Amino acid sequence: ELTNVFDTCFLFPLTKFEEKEKYSKETKKIASELLEIFARERIKELKEGIREKEKNKENFEVLEKEFSELISFLPKT
Repeated sequence: ELTNVFDTCFLFPLTKFEEKEKYSKETKKIASELLEIFARERIKELKEGIREKEKNKENFEVLEKEFSELISFLPKT
């Protein structure tokens, strides 16, 4: 979906932003939101993986470790 936008940005020079701080803050905010969305999606996948491995009595320490790391990306609310 972003391929056309990327191609345009890559081929043509981007304009200079006069309000750099405003755009910088917005960019950081969006990046943080995207990281949170990714973490939530991956956590759902890991939950399923852990449940399956528990059922099969397999080792799931690696999944638990990744799960714990992803939890740290979520806001403390």
